[in-house]
Amino acid sequence: MSLRPRLRRMALVAVTVTALAGALAACGEEQPSEEKASSPSSEPPSKAPFTPKSAPLPDGVVDPFELAMGEPPAIDHTVGTTLVIDGRPLETDLPGTSVQMMGTVDGRVVVTGSAPGDFLTSFWAVDESGHAQRLGKGGYETYSYPPVLVEETGHLWVNYDDRGTGQRVIWEIDVRTGEQLQKLTTPDEPSDLDPADQAALDVYFGKAELPADAGALSPDGVHRVSIGFEDAGGGEDRYFVQVRTVADKSVVVKIPFAIAPELADLEEIFARCTGRPRRCTAWVEMDSAPYFEDDGHVLAEVSVGVGDDASGETVYVSTVVRCDLEGQCERATDENDDREVNLGVDPSAP
Repeated sequence: MSLRPRLRRMALVAVTVTALAGALAACGEEQPSEEKASSPSSEPPSKAPFTPKSAPLPDGVVDPFELAMGEPPAIDHTVGTTLVIDGRPLETDLPGTSVQMMGTVDGRVVVTGSAPGDFLTSFWAVDESGHAQRLGKGGYETYSYPPVLVEETGHLWVNYDDRGTGQRVIWEIDVRTGEQLQKLTTPDEPSDLDPADQAALDVYFGKAELPADAGALSPDGVHRVSIGFEDAGGGEDRYFVQVRTVADKSVVVKIPFAIAPELADLEEIFARCTGRPRRCTAWVEMDSAPYFEDDGHVLAEVSVGVGDDASGETVYVSTVVRCDLEGQCERATDENDDREVNLGVDPSAP
């Protein structure tokens, strides 16, 4: 069974000069104090050992793998290395890793992910046939700000801030040719940039704010969705999806998900552990950013990881859950073994 490295990726933002110039004030909102994890980049909850015997499901808690099947996600998304665009799957020759879409330049979809055996961030441009061209000079270190794709110019900007030395490195990559155009290592900004590229650089140099993650905001701008986790007792942490109003941050709906011992199909999940003896650990996590599918529905990926304590190998099972603002949920994808689903880019995002 294939293995999948779990990467704590920062949210990816495909932006235009308009979005950058009018950076959303909402990105400065404080996160609710009750949410221990507001994004997939937060530390994972504790992983507790279990035995293959399901515990009762508490009232109000959702077992994502027992939900009825609904329609597929209406927004573009990826399943492993397959891109689903306008509802049509595009099989690609991307390396064997999960990827996320950033935007489109000249009909090619720009994606980011990690090549096998490499924990650095890589970028590719995928054409209509599914062929992926590697962009830049391989893997890049990213920190502090997510990579920014400027679709107007076809340029990709990547930022890295070294915590230890304080050194900043910024790379500019041409998506159309795949070439790395420049590597900036000093505070001196290049001159004569296109206004859209300058807007991206202004974010990195602190002259403008990074726009809020478009996927977290409803198309009408009324609500914001986030991920959190809280103590479930017994050394377990429970993930939840929460929707709040942008205006006063009041909670509209909070949907907690089952922890591993509460899953109805725990026996089947446990059987995926191949250790001898079966010394395994299981946990539920939400590793991808949630998105609004439309004004009244949110989409979120929920995964179950099973780690073999003897071999160190880990397998994952995931599904995408769709919930409305009343708390009613269904599945939007079938279970996927070791193929991570990444939602977005949301076509209705500002």
